[in-house]
Order: sequence, then C-alpha cells, then structure tokens
Amino acid sequence: MFLSREPLQALEAFGRLSVAEERDLVDRLCSPIVPTASVPPAVPPAVPPARLYPNPGFLGSSSFEAVVHELGDQNQQCVTAPENLRIDREVARAAAQSTQGLQRVQNGADVLRLALNLRKLNVTKTLFYEWRGHGSEQFLGSTCATLFQDSFSADMAEIERSTDQMDSVLSMSRRLFDNSTKPFEISDTMSVKEFYSLYTGSNLRWETVGIIMTFIGMTAIENRNWRATELTEVERQHLILNLVEASDTCLLFCETFDNLNDMHITLLHLNFLLHSMFDGDQSFKTWRRLHDAISALFALGLHEEIVEGPKAPFFVVQLRKRIFARIHGVDMSFATFLGRPPRISKRFCCIHVPLDLDEEVYEYEREKLTNEMQSIDQNGWNTKGEIRRHAGRRWSMILATIREDILEVLLGRHPTNVPDTIARIRVECEAAWDSLPAMLKSPRDALWHSGYSPKQLDTLILIKLFYLHTLFLAERALSRHTREISSSTLSIAYEMLSWVNDAMIRRDRLSTFAHTSLAWRVASFALPAAAVLALNLLRPASNISLNRQEAVSRTQIIEGLSVLTAHLDVLFEPGDGNYQLFCEAKQVLQSILEIVITPAAQRQLEDSIPDSAMGLSDEGWASVDQWAFDSDFWANLSDHPLLTTEMYDG
Repeated sequence: MFLSREPLQALEAFGRLSVAEERDLVDRLCSPIVPTASVPPAVPPAVPPARLYPNPGFLGSSSFEAVVHELGDQNQQCVTAPENLRIDREVARAAAQSTQGLQRVQNGADVLRLALNLRKLNVTKTLFYEWRGHGSEQFLGSTCATLFQDSFSADMAEIERSTDQMDSVLSMSRRLFDNSTKPFEISDTMSVKEFYSLYTGSNLRWETVGIIMTFIGMTAIENRNWRATELTEVERQHLILNLVEASDTCLLFCETFDNLNDMHITLLHLNFLLHSMFDGDQSFKTWRRLHDAISALFALGLHEEIVEGPKAPFFVVQLRKRIFARIHGVDMSFATFLGRPPRISKRFCCIHVPLDLDEEVYEYEREKLTNEMQSIDQNGWNTKGEIRRHAGRRWSMILATIREDILEVLLGRHPTNVPDTIARIRVECEAAWDSLPAMLKSPRDALWHSGYSPKQLDTLILIKLFYLHTLFLAERALSRHTREISSSTLSIAYEMLSWVNDAMIRRDRLSTFAHTSLAWRVASFALPAAAVLALNLLRPASNISLNRQEAVSRTQIIEGLSVLTAHLDVLFEPGDGNYQLFCEAKQVLQSILEIVITPAAQRQLEDSIPDSAMGLSDEGWASVDQWAFDSDFWANLSDHPLLTTEMYDG
C-alpha cells in the first residue's frame, strides 16, 4: 500500500496541501515519464561523453585480446590503431552524443521530479522504510538499499528547501551523470561502508537512484491495499507504470556509460524482478531483462573463480557470489518454468555457493570475522543451528547442477540412457538432502507448530519445495521416456502441492512479501504439480494397472486441487503480470473438478461434456486440448516440454 497503516500519519503530507494542490500533485505522479519537450538551460555543463571502449569486461583465453598479448609488444603495436585516428573517432563520437546528453539530463530530471513528488505524498517513507526488515532481505541489494535511500533522501530534502527546485533538479541530474561516468578502485583494505560510499553522498550515481526507484516500484506492486489515499485504481496503475519506467530509465543511463560494476548488475537483477511482477513471467520483456543480467554476469567475470585479492576484499567476494547465485537460480527457474534452455551452464562456470553468513558479519573487524568463520563447517553451513535468510539460496545452488542434468533430459534433443541417468540423479538428490543440516529439514506436520518466525517459515518452505521440485522434474523426465506416469510422480506432486497449499492457508504468518513469494511458488511449484494431478483424475480406467496401488487417492487429489483453486484469487487481480496465467489455471482446474465430481447422468442431462471426453475411452483421453489447455502455460500443457501429454495416449 502506498500509505502507511496509520491513516492520519499517512495523510500528513496531504494535510499541508489545498484540494487543488493535492489534485495537481496526484496528476503529476500519474503522468507518464517521457522525454519532455522542455529545453535545458542555454549553456548547461556538458555531460561527460561516453568512451569508445571503456569497459570490455572479462576476456577469456579464447578472446582476441588474449591472442594479441601472446604476440608480444612489437607485434601488438602493429595491430593498434594510430593515435590520431583513435582521437578523431572519439571527438566525432562525442560531438554526435552531445545533443543526446542534454536530453538525458532532462530525462534524468524527470525521474528525480517523480521521486520528489513521491516524498511530498509521504509515499517514499511508506513504500520503502516500512518495507525494510519485513521480507526485504530476500532481495539482492537489500543491505545497501537503506544506505542508498538515506543518502538520496538527503539530496531530495535539500532540493525541497531550495528556492528554485527546477534548476536544483537539473543540477542534480547533471551531477549524477558526471559521477556515473567515473570508474573507481576497490582495495582489500576497504570496509563495507567505504565500499557503499562509492555510490552515495557526493558520489551518488544513477545506479543508486535506480535501485531505490526499483525497490519502491516492487513494493508498490506488492502492497495492494492503498488505504487513505486519493488515488483511483487507474491512477494507481499509472503511478506503478511510472515507477517501472523510472527504473528502466536509470538502467538505460547506466548502460550508456559502459562502466559495469557490482551495483549496475544488482540493478539489472532487480529491474528483471520488477518486470516479472509487472509484465508477468511469460513476457518477453521479462525474459530479455534476465538475459541482460546474465550477460552482465559474464562480462563482470562472475562465472570465473572469485577469490579475495588486492581488489576484492572478503565482503565483495561474498557479494559477488550472492549475485551469481541469484541470477543463476533465476535462470534455472525460468528455464524450467518456460521450457527453454538455461543460459548459464556448469560446463563453463564455477558454481558459487555463498557462505551461510548474515550480511551484518561483513562489517566485522578481521579478528571478529575470523571468530565468526569458525562457526562455519566444511560445507559452508553455520554450526550454531540458526536458520539464516540465505539458506534457501544456498540450497538452490547445491541442487543447481542436478537440475541442469535433468533439464538436459527434458529439453535435450536425443537424450540417451535416460533410466540410468534418472537413477543417478535420484541418488545425488537424496544424498544432497541427507547432507543438509537437520535444522533446515522440518516435517510438514510440525512446521507450523514449532514457533518459527515468518522469515524462518519462508526459508524452510522454500528449501523443501526446491527439493521436491527437483525430484518432481526427475520423475517427469523419466515419464517422458517410459510414456507412463509413475506413482512416484503422483506422490511427489501431491506433497509439493500440499506444501504450497499450507502456505496459502497460513499466509498471514509469513513475511511481508508473502504475496509475491506465494504467487511465484504457486506458478513454479503448485501449477505443474496440479496439472499432473488433474490430468491423472481424467485418466481412463483402462490405462490404470489393476495390480498397482495408487500412491495418492482420488479423494486426496480432489481435496488438494480444491484448496488451490479456492485460494488462487488472493494471489492475483487485474493488472498483475501473471493475472492471465492464474485466471486460466483456475478455470481449467475448476472445469476438471466439476467434471470429475459431477455424475455422468447429470452432465448428460445438462448437455455438458460427453462421457467419451471424460476419459471413458482412449480416444477421448488422447485429446487433452478440449480441456481448455489452449493458451500460455496451461494451454500449452499438451506440448510443454515439462508436462507433455503424449505419455497418456495409452
């Protein structure tokens, strides 16, 4: 919600404005951020031009530069462009960019004016500070976000006090461009605060502003009940759109500098998450932004070994490992969800698993840090029995190499020795689960009665779902090969659905960001499980072996699917990125449940679907498209690589 839970406090800013001023402010908040026609001052300070090749990034052993270095200094001079030609090119490029630079300053001022208007409505405090510490830790960059917001807020407050806010905003925009073009050095003696000071205070950069605006945009989407506000629903959606555009604009600014750094790649990841929430997980916009984050990961060399060194203190090493883990995990999740090849492969990467440390530890002095490291075992887990917030991400990275092998079977063209491969994968998955610390493995029936905090519940649920989903994918891969659904597949699918259902029923006990987290878990875990269970309900009796005892009864499946459909409405509303996905999922599940539960005679009297379509004949079962599996994720179940129906043809 845009305004705080205390209406009077939230309306404090409104109380200082007249009705006309309130309406004008709302109009400005909801007007789109587009390149304006206004012209900057006649002779503004020049925007620093972009350099031709300022940041080539990581260059591997097969790169042209590696070959050139092997030629020796004398031969290298032969392939170097003449100095005068290089200078002429840069001068020409700078001249061509000058007009664009002036427009960028104006566009940057538009972003800053949006932030200024948000402050006047007290929205920044509501969307940012109340979010801090209540689920924010699940996002990359949450540690630095508070420092960034405090620094940015100080600059905004100074603009509010100025007599000419228009000129002050333009001046700040130019300063941000000037700072953002400057590279900086990181040393092994640098503290955490010194590292973040490279992005704050007098060094404030567009990466900083972009991270703040992105976090505010994510929270604006997450918080649905905008109580005590003058915004209509249409205006609310316009404001969210403006925040998304502001995040995109800041990211475009950073890309023009070609000066990749840790906060730039953090912004890329957060911008991808924002578009996932706004446009949906099936949108090409979301898919492309994930690609941008992965490209930056490779360009920054995060797929290589990351070790402490003169330019990489301990906390920077751990930060970069967390960046790798986040982006790699999302790449694997989206590859699975969309049935597309993953773009990060273990064959070309060092799979980084961050240590099981809270980020506060990074600020410790060397001696205190050494003592804390003694509580970390050889596998990287803490030995204090604490359930820490990054445990889920660590666990997903441990399973990542296993999941990649499964995707090779599922998405590969001609997999061989599938039964043996899946048997090996099962053993590896069980071994990984057995090696997991006992504190991270809670039985489902005891989970909600053990006094866990909301954050701990989030972590334990996620760990179990990652494990079950990996087993589920392995069973699905085998099913594609054998063309027969196994009792293990049904059992795992039902357990996975039950864990998600439990979380939805008790969502008030989860963290603040439970809505977004739950929606993602339903889409990633519950819907694939529900699809398998629902299709099994429609399975003709002739296809079920009389000698096989079903691992899950039809009654259990019907109950599980009924709970899921009953709670789907709380996860979506018009305007959400995945609204269409959840609508179709609910419609399909309700149709199947109605067909299964309603007696055949009554269906025929109501001129409903004939018996043959219910699965009483092999011909009816073979045509799954008639069950409304005909658009996007649900509609493509008949040819989805993870949920193909050819195995059910008998």
